[in-house]
Amino acid sequence: MKRIFVIIVLIFLVIVVKAQIPETEYMPITINSCTEVFHAEVEVTAGESDTIPIPQNNYRRIYFVHGLGGDASSLDQMANAFVDNSLNIYGFPARKCLTSRPEYSNSTGSLVSGANTVREYVRDRAEDDIVQYAMNPDDAFLIGHSQGGMVLRTMAHLDLVTDTLPMPSFGKGYNGMVTLGAPLQGGKILNNRNLIINMSNYACRCLVEGPKNFDLVNIILKLTVGTEFLNCACNAISSKLLPIVFGKYFDGITNYYKVGAPWIDSLNSDVSNLKYMKMPKVAFYAVEPQSHIFWRTSNWLINNPNVEEAFEANDDWAFYSDIFSNGYTEYYAAYQKERSIKKKIAWKNGVDWFNTVDPQWQVVIGARQYHMAYRCKCPRNAIGRPKDYVLKWSATDCINSHCDNLSPVVWCEVNSTVKENDGIVLAESAANLPGYTGGPVRVYYKENEFQARNRGTSHMQMRNDGGIKEKLYKLSEGDYGYFFKTAKK
Repeated sequence: MKRIFVIIVLIFLVIVVKAQIPETEYMPITINSCTEVFHAEVEVTAGESDTIPIPQNNYRRIYFVHGLGGDASSLDQMANAFVDNSLNIYGFPARKCLTSRPEYSNSTGSLVSGANTVREYVRDRAEDDIVQYAMNPDDAFLIGHSQGGMVLRTMAHLDLVTDTLPMPSFGKGYNGMVTLGAPLQGGKILNNRNLIINMSNYACRCLVEGPKNFDLVNIILKLTVGTEFLNCACNAISSKLLPIVFGKYFDGITNYYKVGAPWIDSLNSDVSNLKYMKMPKVAFYAVEPQSHIFWRTSNWLINNPNVEEAFEANDDWAFYSDIFSNGYTEYYAAYQKERSIKKKIAWKNGVDWFNTVDPQWQVVIGARQYHMAYRCKCPRNAIGRPKDYVLKWSATDCINSHCDNLSPVVWCEVNSTVKENDGIVLAESAANLPGYTGGPVRVYYKENEFQARNRGTSHMQMRNDGGIKEKLYKLSEGDYGYFFKTAKK
């Protein structure tokens, strides 16, 4: 993931979504009005589980399924916390379970191929569990992060709805699923992946024009991919480095859960299937505060959250602090002191890029939408006073409109709205699991503290932070369905 994220750091993002906002020669686009934040309101068809809890002296199997670009180690700390009492995790006792981490990294042609790889793994493991541990495969469940959650949805679709092949004698090998930050209704970032690469070269040039002693491109490269690419020119970065680094985002599997992908409609239609509706399933989603959202999201894409102790990936400001302490503060100071008008104009491109990267990133993930509004100001009205009003549609509506036949002054504003998100996936997508039997469950750390909901959790941070600890504890206690209740060791 560290190499993948250099694309994000280098690119963002100039002249964002040309169809949405007016073109200008340089960023930033001025937003005249306040941005309104929309909270996720999800209406989902609920299922009703008819399962009974497993006997409390029984062990069960829990599978942890990784997301895009990940592997079997992606959920290490989470999986270990469930089984290892010696970790002595405060507030998270180990449970009577065995854990497995299937990998589908070589099956990324489609969600079906990924699901079939995981399904084969689960069935083999279930057969062994019967023989070795006398465990009931129907007691097993799966936890899938991000793309992994879409793999789980596809497995359920194949096993319960469409598959006509004979099932093993012990059944499908599991009987419940939990999704973590999964783009259940699509990930807009996948729709915009070409836009990201196309804009990378411009963003790179904005930064390299700045003070040579404070080359932000080199600083960011060093922090993300190391010193190997420090001498890359902007053209080389966009034409050679980025396609390699960003390659996973173009795997065939991602086409299945872009916003508007037909496969999502197929999965959503499973609510008409009684077996699917009765299978226990819960969706966990996160919302990150939008202040410096780009940098805080970067933090746990560049840094593996599993390098922290179990559920201790709680500080998401390290990368932001590194960039400021290693480059931008001095860059901006040099820009302020520079007396050469030519240099100052060139260096301002980097300043503007840095200061507008958050709203640009929100556009890429589909969280921010821009709306044009035209205003007309009349030179005077009938009694000689200025008259000001807003028109909803087009500038032509201003002509001779209540201006006493005087030509009005016309200008436009760019207003915006922002939807709640975890820095990668919209909350409304990650919370929308059709047929859920528990939830949707919002993940945030120290939920009982005042203002806890404002603390947030980012997409990758969810793999190993205090917020997911609290929610998984409740899951294991049966708070989101008694099927998931798992006895303490």
